[in-house]
Amino acid sequence: MRNKTSLAEAMSKTKSKDLNKIGVEKNTVAKKIIITVSPEAHYQFKKLAVEKRSQIQTLAKEALNDLFIKYNLPPIT
Repeated sequence: MRNKTSLAEAMSKTKSKDLNKIGVEKNTVAKKIIITVSPEAHYQFKKLAVEKRSQIQTLAKEALNDLFIKYNLPPIT
């Protein structure tokens, strides 16, 4: 039987370098939000990212900030 690394050990070894790749500070933990959209909305979102020469994540943060501002909440950075 081979010696398997526990999931917690594997995550602790890769966590900081993976988060640094996406620009997350060491003291924060990135969270994912998954939403379901129609194929048309998905296509429009990807098309907008290409047209704006941006990343989907950047556009999603912009959309969240617009929502937060609408409800008088502080925007995220």
